[in-house]
Amino acid sequence: MHRLILLYLVLFCMACKKPVDSTVESSTNTGNIESRIKFSLAPKDIIEIPIDTLSLNYSLYPGYYANDTIELYITANENINGLDFYDLNKKRLVKRNIFDRVGPHGILSTRKFFIKSLDSIYIYSDQDLRILLVNYKGDVLNRIKVEQPWMANLLQPFLVKDNVAFFGYMNYGDNRAQTGYKTMRAQDLVRGITREFGPMYPQVFEKYLFYNFLPFYTYGHNNNFVVRFGSLSQIYNYDISTDSTTVFQMKSVWEVLTIQPDKKANEFREMDKDHEGLEQGEYLGVYYDRYNHVYYSIFSQGIPVLSIHGKKQDFMDKPISIIIFNEQFEYCGETLLEKNTYFNNFLPTKRGLLIPMSHPKNPGNDENKLQFQVFKLAPIN
Repeated sequence: MHRLILLYLVLFCMACKKPVDSTVESSTNTGNIESRIKFSLAPKDIIEIPIDTLSLNYSLYPGYYANDTIELYITANENINGLDFYDLNKKRLVKRNIFDRVGPHGILSTRKFFIKSLDSIYIYSDQDLRILLVNYKGDVLNRIKVEQPWMANLLQPFLVKDNVAFFGYMNYGDNRAQTGYKTMRAQDLVRGITREFGPMYPQVFEKYLFYNFLPFYTYGHNNNFVVRFGSLSQIYNYDISTDSTTVFQMKSVWEVLTIQPDKKANEFREMDKDHEGLEQGEYLGVYYDRYNHVYYSIFSQGIPVLSIHGKKQDFMDKPISIIIFNEQFEYCGETLLEKNTYFNNFLPTKRGLLIPMSHPKNPGNDENKLQFQVFKLAPIN
């Protein structure tokens, strides 16, 4: 699925005018690690919620919402073109909204959504280039036209702050076609104006082909966006107020061999997919935990093409670790997750970091339940 989405994005996204570059400053995270608090992630309780035959026990774009009285896990139910709301405390489905596919209030897909509040839920469909603004009851409050296709990575769809939607952007083509463009777009949902936004694609993409170059992002602690690319060990912190980007080294301790571009291939289709997709590692995403004031960055380790039993391995066989860094962008530790237990969509919540247990090769995976392992941030003495 990860690879299919990548190929889809390459073919689907549209080009636009190149922007003027914003300020880029370089920094590192190589200060004295002994002077900062170090963390690991400790597994705690398991959440299990029964699901019906219309639902799946995983989601490409999970959502989370919490206030003083409720804590919800939200997922798109594409079987019925709806949104399902699960109460994490009551451990059950508490609300299901189903939407028409046609008509003035219709939408072709509910996969990509953002929960701003229970009165403001945005659903985006790139199939018909529209957003529905709905509420928890399922009422359609507004229908908004999207001027150009948005790119929505596997690890996050889009987000809305005030009346502006922020989304990832990719120019038509491979990584070489991205240099000179910004990684994101911002659309004013009232005026319908779209502008280029965020850090520039790095110049390292200009010459050779990188297999994993999509930008993943998170809305950070200081009205900023942190962007991470699949093939690069750096993170890019974009400061909205100054329109500037600071680059920090945030390399996994399990990236033993530096991820390299393919210097022989001239086109994406000529790349050695087994080497690039299996033998090389990649960074899968970045998340901000506003409850613990840290960031999580996901790294997928490289593995041999063939297992010790001579069977070809796939992307889901790659071990995953979680890098932890603080709001000063200092590396604070890294936790290796167990093999075949965790999928790659994580949710920072009030109760801890929720990691789905729906890995297809996990012997404990139950297709009749949503299952989450809750991890707590633990200081290392």
